[in-house]
Amino acid sequence: MFSPGKRACAHLTARVPPPVPRRHFIFVAGGKQKGSVMMVYIVVLEQGVYLALGGDPGRTTVPGSARRYSTRKGAGIALGMARRFRPFLDAYIVSMVKVVPLK
Repeated sequence: MFSPGKRACAHLTARVPPPVPRRHFIFVAGGKQKGSVMMVYIVVLEQGVYLALGGDPGRTTVPGSARRYSTRKGAGIALGMARRFRPFLDAYIVSMVKVVPLK
């Protein structure tokens, strides 16, 4: 069997770190840093009904009380878990921008 050697396979075995997703951005207003901007995701189960903590599954009609997820994948997993109890055929995930002020 033919073996190409170390040099020929170096490009195949090179370890390249995966790209880091940028979730935090710097919010600047008036030339001064005011805080960081972060993407958050919430799950809309029905029109005007959001996924919340507690319950089977927890539901709320107040958007400010909805459970926030830092990744879209996490929100999708939560939606899948909520669909164990009810089908929620019209459910979808909404992305929002959250500004975290500096202390």
